Amino acid sequence: MKNKIRVFSLLKLLLEETDGEHWLSTNEIIEKLEAQGIEVFRKTIPHDIEAIREAGFKVETERSSGNKYAVTERMFDNTELKLLVDAVAYSNCIPVKQKEELIKKILKFESKYNRENLTPYKIHPIKTSDKNVLYNANELMYASIKHFKVSFKMLEFVAPNKQDFKHSGKEYIFHPYDFVFNDGKYYVVGYSQKHSKIINIRIDRIAELKVLKEKFKYPDNFEADSVCNVDFNMFSGERKKVRFSVEPSAITYWVDKFGPQKNYETYKNNFLIDVETEISPTLFGWICQFEGKIKIISPKETVEKFNKHLKGFK
Repeated sequence: MKNKIRVFSLLKLLLEETDGEHWLSTNEIIEKLEAQGIEVFRKTIPHDIEAIREAGFKVETERSSGNKYAVTERMFDNTELKLLVDAVAYSNCIPVKQKEELIKKILKFESKYNRENLTPYKIHPIKTSDKNVLYNANELMYASIKHFKVSFKMLEFVAPNKQDFKHSGKEYIFHPYDFVFNDGKYYVVGYSQKHSKIINIRIDRIAELKVLKEKFKYPDNFEADSVCNVDFNMFSGERKKVRFSVEPSAITYWVDKFGPQKNYETYKNNFLIDVETEISPTLFGWICQFEGKIKIISPKETVEKFNKHLKGFK
């Protein structure tokens, strides 16, 4: 038992205080472990290091009169860690306290030096007051895996700082299929019995979530890839294939919104691109900001809806 405790304590020490730029000598290891009440001998350290290596950790040795050791490779490199940390820090659906806890977990097995470098100077404040996002996400994921239906109520803002139940607290029955993170927000995608179709719902707008005992059948024709291409900045509306005409000066903005497309045509230097999207006021509002550089040219009924939308501002 003493040997296991000593090896574990050595591993914890190396993870905490070493990396590619920071090493611990044999004397430093002995001094730090003895300060923790761990009995350690110079001759046992190489054997303990080897046991740690056999467990899958990359510990390098710098040969000298008093060998130096360091954990030089971890599960994630700094770039990957930075992406993970920033994704949490700038999320618009996780409260600050939970962000701080998540970031600590992500960086738990990094050296203290790396933790200091990768911890954000400032945590981006959320734009939602709901503190149950992680609980809701956990319950929805369980229901999705087990194919259980869920029930919940929807929240909406009734004042700048106050939320209340949407539709007088009407309960929704929902089949959770998949999850998508988009523009700092977290969505569950699935079949709504109320709407009789697949829709996306922001998880931070869900309240009084319950996992039901009744199961749903996962649809054979459901494609997760198509879900990821939905523009979740838009209100859920009728989903249609739309043809856009895009001027070259606006194509970057169009791709940022809908993603790269392999199939397209050109006409009078403009790009003609077909994409399936939600037909909603938010889509029309997004198009308006480009002052004609991005247009809907078909189908006819969608063009008419857009023109009607424009007349509402005159």
